[in-house]
Amino acid sequence: MNETNHLKRVVIFGASGSMGQACLHHLNRKDIFPILLLRPSSKNLKLAKQLGISRPSVKQQINTGENIEIHWGSVTDYECVRRCVEKGDIILNMAAIIPPRIFKSFRKMDETNLGGVLNIIRAIKETGGNDTKRFINTSSVAVYGDRLPPYHIIKVGDPVYPSPLDFYGLTKVKAERALIESGLKYWMIIRQTFIALPDVFSLLAPLMFHQPLNQLIEGTYKEDAGIGAAALIDAPDSLYRQIYNFGNGPKFRVSYIEFLQRMFGLIGVDPTKAMNRRWFTVRNFHCGYFADWEILNNHTGHAQTSFDDYIRKVNRALPSVYRLAKYVPPVFMKIFLRFYAEPVKWMRKKEKFPYHCAAYFPARYKRWKDLPDWSQPIETVRYEEGKEIETGFRIRFDKNYSIKDLQKAAEYRGGRLISESFEGMHEPHLWKCGHCGKTFTATPMLILHGGQWCPCTIPGNWNYKEQAQRDKTIAQLYYAQHDRDEYQPVYEREKSLAEWGFPVHKEISVTTDAE
Repeated sequence: MNETNHLKRVVIFGASGSMGQACLHHLNRKDIFPILLLRPSSKNLKLAKQLGISRPSVKQQINTGENIEIHWGSVTDYECVRRCVEKGDIILNMAAIIPPRIFKSFRKMDETNLGGVLNIIRAIKETGGNDTKRFINTSSVAVYGDRLPPYHIIKVGDPVYPSPLDFYGLTKVKAERALIESGLKYWMIIRQTFIALPDVFSLLAPLMFHQPLNQLIEGTYKEDAGIGAAALIDAPDSLYRQIYNFGNGPKFRVSYIEFLQRMFGLIGVDPTKAMNRRWFTVRNFHCGYFADWEILNNHTGHAQTSFDDYIRKVNRALPSVYRLAKYVPPVFMKIFLRFYAEPVKWMRKKEKFPYHCAAYFPARYKRWKDLPDWSQPIETVRYEEGKEIETGFRIRFDKNYSIKDLQKAAEYRGGRLISESFEGMHEPHLWKCGHCGKTFTATPMLILHGGQWCPCTIPGNWNYKEQAQRDKTIAQLYYAQHDRDEYQPVYEREKSLAEWGFPVHKEISVTTDAE
């Protein structure tokens, strides 16, 4: 499998995305034969032609070129996925519906982000690849949820804690659980950070106001993401059956307020004059600094672009029309940007958006005008001033754990280990949950490195206040941003979707093992 003279047939889902196209660029090698699954769109027909298909046609199920094969369909269609998987040695999944696109269809997001992974797992098993095919799946930093200072230092093994109302993060958590517990011999999960694009102003959307100004971000440039994904094609077997954080480390670390200042500075606009500070949320986004970013980078060498490099790339790609913004009076710029400031609507119509107000703003802010303005300093901190989450055990990528590590991890999660011996990281063990009182089976990999616990704690209704009463790991994160007596609702799924303005849709079923 790993011999250099072997032609590697690499199945790529999500090849038309920013990370996917960058990955393809770095897979231009004679020993690689890419097999792509593309949606039948005009954009992807153009891409197919660029990739060497002389006359691409969606009427044909498969378009084959000299050095590439393209299947037309969707990762949400099992038969399309199976057709690709049975031909491949390595499966690289980068297909995802991400913010802000998720606001167009939450149902489509579920079908792609979770349903797509379930389809790939099923296809690998049903084509006899359980012990041979390699599956590399991209996840997201969103699984870690709200990691504002002082808990901005993130590492594998931290509890998954997707922010309330973050259905995107929830799909990634569920997909990770399904893959870790799938029984596949060769799988890898990459928790991808924010991918920075050169045409950043094309992403102007309400999402820019959904995150706090003191949020700390470790990003990666899109080309770096492609370099990393392409390098993983050659990953040794020792890298599989593990979870990794993917970022660019110290060279691409920045606070959100600095990010805005540098970006808007390129077009001669001062964000403190063009925007109201009260337009931004106070908590409940995601991102932070990866303490273990080097582990994957040591194998991929992807961390090449610094934040300063990125600023220069944005400046070079900036359309001339954007540079005219410096001539627009701040009052008119403010009117334009106010259109995107959704948090204002939430706070001024609390009776219509009770979940959004509870999730994104502490209860002490009774009215929108109570929120801080630019006269109050924005406190940002250095990496060294952060705290790491205490989990009861020390994370070790060599997986050399003892039964005491498992027992301590269970104690921190508010439960206990029932199994009496440590049978291995990927063998099911029996645990008792202190939240629902049920026993469940899960691998130590899911608990120790995956940061998950009983199926009852997978957010569906986001009851973190209740979990924090028993779970020491969740309590650290929850009480860093919530007062002890602060009201927090149980975020019912139907009402949460309704506040976003979307109809309730049926959840994709993931088999659980609670008894």
